[in-house]
Amino acid sequence: MSALLPRPSEIHLTDCSGHRVTSNRLGFVGESIVDFSSVAGLLYVECLARMLVPEATLLRGADFVPELEAKGAIALLDVAIVEMVLDALAGNADISLGCNISPRTLADPDAWERVIATIASMPIPARRLVLEITESAPLSAISDVGRRLSEAKRLGCRLAIDDFGVGFAVESEVSHANVDWDIVKIDRSFLIDEGDVPHGRQLTSLVERARSLGPVVVVEGIETADQLVMAREAGAHGGQGRLFEAPMIECWSSPDNEKASQLSCLLMRHGATLQPVQGSPQDFLLSRVDNLGSSVRALAAQVSEDL
Repeated sequence: MSALLPRPSEIHLTDCSGHRVTSNRLGFVGESIVDFSSVAGLLYVECLARMLVPEATLLRGADFVPELEAKGAIALLDVAIVEMVLDALAGNADISLGCNISPRTLADPDAWERVIATIASMPIPARRLVLEITESAPLSAISDVGRRLSEAKRLGCRLAIDDFGVGFAVESEVSHANVDWDIVKIDRSFLIDEGDVPHGRQLTSLVERARSLGPVVVVEGIETADQLVMAREAGAHGGQGRLFEAPMIECWSSPDNEKASQLSCLLMRHGATLQPVQGSPQDFLLSRVDNLGSSVRALAAQVSEDL
């Protein structure tokens, strides 16, 4: 069974100082998306927004993204993360990175213009950028959505639909955009049995539909070898999940970053949920990276023996 496991590449890209947080910091951590056709290949690495606030508090995306969307401020985060991801790409020519874009940012002409201007300012790194459009709002409600997404493609970006099959990321909405999607990411919920429908059969059906929308289909939430087999047998090209965790890319803005301060003030004002961690957040994250590195090396050694 383990011979089927792709071997994630080990990538390190971090500017974490390891010092205790004394002011707000905006950043991201990365999760590998592996290519099933290569035991050592990555399709790209998804960059997930994070915030560090004083006194060892780590905010994950689920803690603040819904709040920002509800308050109409998600574009502030999207633009900031796009800037950081492009900077990371400029510093490492060997990787491709992806980041989330809310449909609400896409629907706002001024916000989308800022995203496009940011991408256009860094044309070479932009060729290795994947924009993942989330499922939080209907694409059909956005005027000229196809034209807007095509602007990013003309600048060299690839386009992905995140969490396909749930929320507003359904076939009718995705096809409405009238754009050539590059990647369709199937939501993790389709790896779980629902009633009398075996998850393998359900997943196969969804992968077939996804393949009609984009040339690359990724299954999210793969945590076991059995789920990996299921995803491959369903016809997916790649996977994302704990089974493939490699040392994470980490990047943090400077402590006095204006966007980080604006975002954190907004979140605190609206009562975002805070998830405390013991000790310094950087120590927590870097410790996790070390642990994941050991796991990946052990997995790679096992795969080599089986091959």
